[in-house]
Amino acid sequence: MNYKISIISGILLAATLFTACNNAKKPIIENLVYFSDASTSKSKDITLENGATTIANITVRLAKPLPTDVKVRLGVDEELLKTYNKRNEADLQLVKKENLTIPAETVIKAGAVSSTAVAIEIKSFETKGAQFAIPLTITSVEGNVKKSEVSSKIILNLVKPLSQSVPAFTSKNKMAAL
Repeated sequence: MNYKISIISGILLAATLFTACNNAKKPIIENLVYFSDASTSKSKDITLENGATTIANITVRLAKPLPTDVKVRLGVDEELLKTYNKRNEADLQLVKKENLTIPAETVIKAGAVSSTAVAIEIKSFETKGAQFAIPLTITSVEGNVKKSEVSSKIILNLVKPLSQSVPAFTSKNKMAAL
């Protein structure tokens, strides 16, 4: 009896091995361009400087170095912010263009895996209690490489530090701790 079960098990195992799917081959992705911060999280918090221009640095990367320069164009994607707000039940507002300076492009030099840090300037502005964000995206790539569909987009959440007035204990105002 055990001998019959062993033979049947062997036949079933062999049938499973020889009937595997042959058309499940996926193409090998050789190289991609992406935001280094977007590879771990789809958003990044940027703390705004009180009353001053804030510089947010972001790096564009390749999976592997290439023998030629790669030119990467950057842009703001309002649809990305709408999608993010809907998925996260948020109400982040888009920063006005006059308060924002984003370089149009960056270059990853031949033999390197990343660009120099892309400096995004955010001028000081009044938030009036609203939360703001910059939906940054890689719009196009010039070179023998494609952009990552997922990590070519990132939301930069602008965080304004809370500022609270507090009384100062000085000899002039005659305040004292009890």
